[in-house]
Amino acid sequence: MRESGPVARIAPDWVVCGDPAEIRRIWGARSRWTRAWWYRGMRIDPYQDSSFSTRDDALHNAIRSKLIPGYSGKEVDNLHQLVQNQVQGLVRLLEKHVSDGDGFCILDMAQKIQYFALDTISSLAFNSPFGFMEQDEDRFRYIETTGNTVYILVATALIPGVISLIQSPYLQWIAPSIKDMAGIGDVIRMAERVVAERYGPNPLVKRDMLGSFVKHGFSQKDAETEALIQIIAGSETTATAIQATILHIITSRDAYSRLKREIATAAEKGRISTPVTNAEAQSLPYLQAVILEGLRMFPPAAALYPKVCDTDEVLCGVSIPAGTNVAWSPWTIMRNRDVFGRDADLFRPERWLGASKTKAMEQTVMMAFASGSRWECLGKNIAQLELNMVFVEASSTLCEDTLQTSIDEL
Repeated sequence: MRESGPVARIAPDWVVCGDPAEIRRIWGARSRWTRAWWYRGMRIDPYQDSSFSTRDDALHNAIRSKLIPGYSGKEVDNLHQLVQNQVQGLVRLLEKHVSDGDGFCILDMAQKIQYFALDTISSLAFNSPFGFMEQDEDRFRYIETTGNTVYILVATALIPGVISLIQSPYLQWIAPSIKDMAGIGDVIRMAERVVAERYGPNPLVKRDMLGSFVKHGFSQKDAETEALIQIIAGSETTATAIQATILHIITSRDAYSRLKREIATAAEKGRISTPVTNAEAQSLPYLQAVILEGLRMFPPAAALYPKVCDTDEVLCGVSIPAGTNVAWSPWTIMRNRDVFGRDADLFRPERWLGASKTKAMEQTVMMAFASGSRWECLGKNIAQLELNMVFVEASSTLCEDTLQTSIDEL
């Protein structure tokens, strides 16, 4: 969009905007803009809305108010310890593969990170991980099947007529159920079983995220829906952030060496423990710079998230008719040279250190979580907790020879 300008028309009633200030205004708490029809296509159950799919602002706010205590960790026992346990599980899994290969191995790191993200979110949600890392396999073929179907979901969400047909109450009597699908169907049925234990005449009471949902008045069906949103959205975006950041670390010799040196020095001086705590990780400035730069270079939630307004508006000097879908362009926003400098296309964590870091930079990169808006990601704090811990603990499995091989092959 550097050539076309900050606003570009992509369909008769669609525009995409790459101006961070304008998108923040649209997403703002007092904005007249609301969620577009596209969100209806984000329903997991075609006949049940969730905090993510509802277009009703009042309902969305009511659901969020019930979800916040669980996502914040205030009503989850040992939240930090639960995440630490899964981080240690990832380290053990990586070390197992390394030890099986005389200290070196060819490993699908992206896959193992997905295992970690799924086990972490299920541990927080249900107080019990799914067991992807323990079994070291894609349980239920969940990752495979969701990877194959997400493109269909995204495409159909762009066509209101198709969504209306799929979500027709009459179709449920003849169409196959999503529960019958391999992968996601298995996870849905598992979630239903776990949720069912929390209701009925002798409900199981636990201080986990699901327990918080129950405590704040969710019906059994609503709890199932929110638990599934938590698992599907929470695991995929966190895994993407970790995967992309590791890719940039291992393909940047300077960044890799400086991060390893900071972690090693902190360990030698007793500033970090094993396993590392969130507070200790937050005290490592270069680690925090790497995390922010990773989110900037590869925003993990890169969907359109379109908003509409019932009045004519002006966007970056362009007249936008009422009812037009306005989507954001995360890759354009995160590479905005006015915000991040002329080298915005490069992975350079140093831009986040010292005087070079600006409020505009931080506000812009936090748009990856829709921070500051009424649609802010509920799982932001959990994702940041995972990011803070995982790079410190997993750094020992990435050796200098591995880094050199990665760079030579690019």
